Amino acid sequence: MTIERITSSTPQWAAVRKLYESVYPEGTRLDYEKLHNVIRRDDVDFLTFYDHARLIGFSFALRHKDVAWLYYFALNREVRTLGYESLMLSKIEQQYANHRLVVNLEQALPPADSDEERVHRHNSFLKAGFRDTSALRKAGGRWLRIMLLGKGDFTNEDYDRLLEIDSEWWAKTQC
Repeated sequence: MTIERITSSTPQWAAVRKLYESVYPEGTRLDYEKLHNVIRRDDVDFLTFYDHARLIGFSFALRHKDVAWLYYFALNREVRTLGYESLMLSKIEQQYANHRLVVNLEQALPPADSDEERVHRHNSFLKAGFRDTSALRKAGGRWLRIMLLGKGDFTNEDYDRLLEIDSEWWAKTQC
């Protein structure tokens, strides 16, 4: 598996966009043009994962001090049963070895059609070494479980601060 940092001149940009829009439903994703415009920032890691020339998935993370927020993690649906998810998460863990890596996952509350997928996603992150934290938030009518990989804990107060930084970060981004 190879990893490439995506740039605005990445030839596979159309394939990454197609994957992004197929994995994240409208209402859960940022405007793609805004996402495209932020990749030049030093504190952003937009990484693509390939098996030879085949796009396996991507990750998008914002870094601040000792925290990296795994904002998006997408796996090509065609390869979901082939072990790539674990391999990608392992590579991401290596990438952020000196950070507390945070991810927020939609809880299976209230029950929904996507419960099986939500449980699978949670179990995949647990298997990769993430752990549940005491932080739990409701956003846009959805409950979000905050998971952490790395030393220490991550509380609701930590998450509030991360959201403040996130707001400041996006406000400063020229799009």
